[in-house]
Amino acid sequence: NEAMQAMCADAAVAASFESKAAAKKRGPDANAGGPPMTPVDCAAAAAWGDARTVPPAAAAVAWLLERGAPVDALLPETEGPEALAVRIRGLRLLGALGPDVAEASPCMAAAVAGCLRDPEVRGRVAAAQALAKLGPPAAAKAPRALPRLLRLMQLEDGDAALREAAARALGGLGSEGLAAVLGAGCLKSEDEEVRGLAVLTIGEAGPDGAPHVP
Repeated sequence: NEAMQAMCADAAVAASFESKAAAKKRGPDANAGGPPMTPVDCAAAAAWGDARTVPPAAAAVAWLLERGAPVDALLPETEGPEALAVRIRGLRLLGALGPDVAEASPCMAAAVAGCLRDPEVRGRVAAAQALAKLGPPAAAKAPRALPRLLRLMQLEDGDAALREAAARALGGLGSEGLAAVLGAGCLKSEDEEVRGLAVLTIGEAGPDGAPHVP
């Protein structure tokens, strides 16, 4: 689609900055034969070359998103196994960006949360896993994620992997996710599995969950 073409075009432009990053590392005169690097060039080179905290591909995606590239291009809504594979890869990349990018992006967390309604279970699992990695900022940026995750966790006939991913995501979202689980009375549920998943959420919440450990 057009959005995907736009993302690919931006990625091609950004990829050209990789060589500039290498030239920059070799010294201030290494790029003397070409045009000087602009501030945007330097930012792109840093994104492509910085693998300290996120995979290089995710760093490039972060750079593109910060400059207005359409996040929906990574999450195509079309049906079929090929589109599903693209969505899962996109969700993994977005999750790898972590809380800082989720905080800075106005729509990334909401787009990820929208995939909790993916028609395929694998897509919903990937969305929950991505939200867990985006952390507390995702709860603020995508408030609808909380009730969706809670419903997925409580589905008695739901997919086991999906229920577990939802429980972990609620814990990863921090105090708000924890409050949703406790407020729904999941620790006192008649469903033994729901009680177990609630304990899993508490464990994933870290220090926020410590006072609520059964």
